[in-house]
Amino acid sequence: MKNLRLLLLAALSLALAACVSPQVNKDAEVDALIQAAGIEAQLDALQKPLNTQNLSHGGALEIPPDLGQAVNSAISSTLNPANIRADIRNRINSGMSDEQIKGALAFYQSPAGQDVVAVESGKKSDSAQHPTQQTLDDLDSATGTSKLLSTLAEQSIGTALDLATSGKCPRLGQLLPPLSGVFGSVVKRAALETVRENVRKGLNTRYWGLSSDDVNAYLQFAQSSSGAQFFAARNQAFGTAVSSAGQVLAAAIGIEMDKICQQ
Repeated sequence: MKNLRLLLLAALSLALAACVSPQVNKDAEVDALIQAAGIEAQLDALQKPLNTQNLSHGGALEIPPDLGQAVNSAISSTLNPANIRADIRNRINSGMSDEQIKGALAFYQSPAGQDVVAVESGKKSDSAQHPTQQTLDDLDSATGTSKLLSTLAEQSIGTALDLATSGKCPRLGQLLPPLSGVFGSVVKRAALETVRENVRKGLNTRYWGLSSDDVNAYLQFAQSSSGAQFFAARNQAFGTAVSSAGQVLAAAIGIEMDKICQQ
């Protein structure tokens, strides 16, 4: 009887292990993928999308660096990286198959994937041969990264410009054209173009640290089933955070602009 009871307990333990083990393994692989993909660097880029040193060069509108810094600081204070990270994890877990997760993890653990994470983290810059602009454009189209990163900056820049030219901030106001009347909408459109170009150039400069082989491997991954689902999960989580920022971001812009105007 004792032996029978032990056999039954052993059989029950094996049955429970069979039920639990697949999900435990998947959770571990999702965590490994988030780590290997360098999500932290991508979150940092979302929080600080603008290269403030280049905002006044080559864009449709020269935006003072202080204004760009206010936008970056407001976005950074508004977003909650821990919540976004958890959302990415949940979306990968529910939206990607085991094979897709394995495929994405295999890419990010490969030499090309590690180079991608290195340039996105700022640990590697400028290879001997830059990728072609067409390849970079194709990569951006496949990942949706520049559009994603510029969205909050685009939402913020109009509010920042209004505050900078309101008369309460003469130091910045004298560096910008007036926003009154029809001309104001033209200025704001120019500012949006400058923001988009700034983000796009920032990404291009970052990916100049990759060899042509690395970029091609990255593009191939992004266009694969594994890559498409991975970036869909990331972009949906980022998009949710962006869309929920709303009035909190507007208030944060006001706080950051007050700091600058009082200097």
